Amino acid sequence: MTMKSTTVFFKKISSSIAACVMALALGAPLSAEEGGISKMVPFDSEEVAINLEIGDMASRSGDYDSAISAYSRAYLLDNKNFAAIYNLAYTYQMKGALKEALKYYKVSMRMDEKRFEPYLNSGAIYMIENRRDLASEMFKEALKIEPGNISAIFNLAIIDIDGADYKSALARLDGALNTPGEKTGRDYYGLMLKKALCHVALGELEAAAKCLNFQSDDSMEEIEKFYLTGCMLHKSGKTSEAAAAFQKAVGLAGTPETEGILKTLEEKIAQFKSTKKTGRISN
Repeated sequence: MTMKSTTVFFKKISSSIAACVMALALGAPLSAEEGGISKMVPFDSEEVAINLEIGDMASRSGDYDSAISAYSRAYLLDNKNFAAIYNLAYTYQMKGALKEALKYYKVSMRMDEKRFEPYLNSGAIYMIENRRDLASEMFKEALKIEPGNISAIFNLAIIDIDGADYKSALARLDGALNTPGEKTGRDYYGLMLKKALCHVALGELEAAAKCLNFQSDDSMEEIEKFYLTGCMLHKSGKTSEAAAAFQKAVGLAGTPETEGILKTLEEKIAQFKSTKKTGRISN
């Protein structure tokens, strides 16, 4: 988890067995047939599948323009193919063409009302654009289709945190943590970190400490853990211990893998120290 003010997760649907899936919670690959290829002559059907495969390969290699061309051809050949239109929207999103991505996500929503992914990714875009009300609507729609979706719950909690509604965020996070699953891994640690942030903001330092009682192999999670530990200790008046925790966070952020985090981290530490023992904890 980064310590940027917006935390989002993108989800891609693969249209071939070999394709990669990007998500907080991985989903099964979507074959061309599962994607909704309509009944066509064999030649057309095969051409659709080939274009979907080309799109997947181009997307994996970062050649988004070629991927967009391939998915567009697949969609033109079969305008009822969910994988084609959804992955077209996703590729525009990865390219940064968010307006185009939203347009095609809306098409995919109409095409298959039982898929939560278009709502999830549209919500991610609205969060990037700081349109929190629309983002909240999208995540809630995703939850109607797939109750318990961790990505949707997590991002709704982030919206609550950004609005300083820490109690609502805690309720959402607790609900997600009560779902079946192992008490380790990215999902679990991410939820616990945000719980700790809420408890620190509410002055519930003992509860925050319990949330931070883990060790992760993910350097980003460890950075955030030490940052929040520093915030907690600073609030409790343990200045020297807080400084040591902040220093651990800064030390972990000084590696090539976490490039770009150090400046943000130092700004947040300075911002928090200036609030003394009160004030809002930023996400």
